[in-house]
Amino acid sequence: MRITSEHLIEDGWIEGLYEHDAVVIGFSYCESGSFSLRMRRISGSIVQLSLLQVRHLGFRGFQNGCIVFDIHAWPVHSVPAREATLDEGAWAVLYGNDIPVEHLAPIIRHVIEADDSLWLVHMESSYGGSFAALCGGIEME
Repeated sequence: MRITSEHLIEDGWIEGLYEHDAVVIGFSYCESGSFSLRMRRISGSIVQLSLLQVRHLGFRGFQNGCIVFDIHAWPVHSVPAREATLDEGAWAVLYGNDIPVEHLAPIIRHVIEADDSLWLVHMESSYGGSFAALCGGIEME
């Protein structure tokens, strides 16, 4: 299923994903620009989130046994402002390994002005680090 803004509920959660406390069981990045994350939910079912046309990925402490806390997705023009100011916010995870949080504002403006159809996706974990991605689309299976 292709994710659109209509599939987003409060604070960028994806309706039907049910990812809280899921365990990451696999991920892959392809030269074509797709990044897929496979998770086993508490119920035992498997869900895959695929990020398409990935422009940039940022990882922070991502490791085996990762337990998902939350996954948020926003069109870049509607990312909450806090995500640009928090050290663990989505923009900081995306670019923060290279750029301090206080220098992110002009980069964020440039991203939005260059292509406001992009998505910012952020996975936070209870254990095992986090990642953020700037992509052209999202699919869920």
